[in-house]
Amino acid sequence: MINRKWIKYVFAVIALSLLVFFVRQVDLEEVFKSLEQVGWKFLYILLVTYTAYFMATVAWALCIDRPSTDIPLFRLFNYRLVGETLALINPTNIIAGEASKVYMLEQLGIEKEAGLVSIMLSRILIILSSLLLLILAMIFYFQEFLANSEQFFIQIGLIVFFLGLVMGAIFILVSPRLFMYRLYNHICRMIPFKSLVRNRGTLKSLNRELSIYYQKNRLKLTGALLLSMGHWMMGALEFYVILHILGFPITLMAALMIEMGVIMVKSAASFIPAQVGVEEYGNKLMLDFVGLKLPGLWLTVSVLRRARQLFWIVLGVIISIFVIRKST
Repeated sequence: MINRKWIKYVFAVIALSLLVFFVRQVDLEEVFKSLEQVGWKFLYILLVTYTAYFMATVAWALCIDRPSTDIPLFRLFNYRLVGETLALINPTNIIAGEASKVYMLEQLGIEKEAGLVSIMLSRILIILSSLLLLILAMIFYFQEFLANSEQFFIQIGLIVFFLGLVMGAIFILVSPRLFMYRLYNHICRMIPFKSLVRNRGTLKSLNRELSIYYQKNRLKLTGALLLSMGHWMMGALEFYVILHILGFPITLMAALMIEMGVIMVKSAASFIPAQVGVEEYGNKLMLDFVGLKLPGLWLTVSVLRRARQLFWIVLGVIISIFVIRKST
C-alpha cells in the first residue's frame, strides 16, 4: 500500500518539474530587468499585504467570544502571522498552523474550545468570502457578454442565486438545530471510517459553540465577513499594484479575477508545502486568462509575490522565536 505521507512530496516534485519547464521557456534577462524596474516600489506591495493581513486579523478578533477591547490586535496579528508561517513551511500545513494559534490564544487567557471556535469561524468566513468574491468576479468580468436587458436580468438572477447559496451555507453552520453535525453524522453512517466517526463528538461540540456564538454576535460576524472579503480584495490589489508597476495596467475587477483563480488553484494543492510550483502555475494560468500572455511576465509576478511571502515568513519566524521564549 502506498504511504499517504509521501503522496504530497510526489505532487511537489511534479509541480517543481513543471515550474522548471516553464522557467526554461522564459528570457530570464527580461525578468531581471522587470525586477530592477520595481526597486523601492516593492514597499507598496508590502503595505498592501500588511493591510490584507491586518484585516484578516481584525476579522479573527471579531470571532473571539470576548469584548474586542480586551483583545490586543498587535499580538493577535503576530499570532496569526506565526500560525500562517507554520502552515506554509510545515509538512502538516494548516494543522500545525491552527494548532499553534490555539496554543497562543491560551496565552491571552482564552480557553481551548473558545479558541478553536474562533479559528474555525474565521477560516469558514475566509472560505465563504473567497467563494462569494470568485462568483461576483466571474459575473462582472463577463458582463461585456451580457449586454441586453434580458441578459442583465440573468446576471442579477445569478448574483441572487449564489448569494443564496452562501447564506444557506452560513445557516447550516450556525443553525441551533446543528445541521452541520447532522450532515456529518449522516456521512459517517454512509461511510463508517474510524477517522470520521471518532471526530463526531468534537464536531458536535464545535457546531453547538458556533451556533451559540452566532446567536449572541450576529453583528460582529457580519463585520468579520466583510473584513474577510476586504482581505481578498487587498490580495487582488497586490496583483493590481504589481502589474501597474511593471507597466501592464489592468482593471481592479480583472485583478480580482486573477486573485480568486490563483486561490482556487492553490486550494486544490493545499497539501503541498507553500504550494511551491503550484502558485507559479496559477499565476501563469490566470494572467493568460485575462489576456496578459507576455513571455516572462508570469515569472516576474511570481518572483515578486514569493519575495513578499519570504519577507513575511522571515518576520513570522523571528516573532515565533520571541513568542516561544516568552511562553517558556
